[in-house]
Order: sequence, then C-alpha cells, then structure tokens
Amino acid sequence: MIANPSSLPPLEFSQEARELADIPAFLQRHFVVKLTARVTEQKLSIPQYSLLGFLSAKGPMSMGQLAVLMGHTTPATTGL
Repeated sequence: MIANPSSLPPLEFSQEARELADIPAFLQRHFVVKLTARVTEQKLSIPQYSLLGFLSAKGPMSMGQLAVLMGHTTPATTGL
C-alpha cells in the first residue's frame, strides 16, 4: 500500500546535502554568464552561436539539416 504523502514525516537534509543541491544552479548561472559574455563580444545571438557550434562540430551541412538539429524550421534557421 502506498503511504499518503501528508502522513509521512518531513524529510530532513543535512547542510552538506543542501549545499550539494545548490551546485547545479550555480554551474548553470556560471555558464550562462560566460556564454553571454562570449556572444556579446562577438556580436552574436545565442542561437547564432549554437548554429556555429553545430557547424564546427559536424562540418558543412544544408540549412535544412541545421534546422533539424536546432529544432527550427528552415526559414527560421536561414534568418539566423
């Protein structure tokens, strides 16, 4: 039988567990700040930077192939 969640005692986490839980959010903020700085200095948008990353990793490809990789339509990708 599954227990009713409201009848369970509250979970208690150690200070270490709470600090570990903060690490992913900290790393995400760190990388977003770094990425924003890189694209700003190059006068690129983040989608343009992503497109260049795909081309760098995969080599030359058609706009249709890029659109599929990026999850965009071909006209939206062409507009980048």
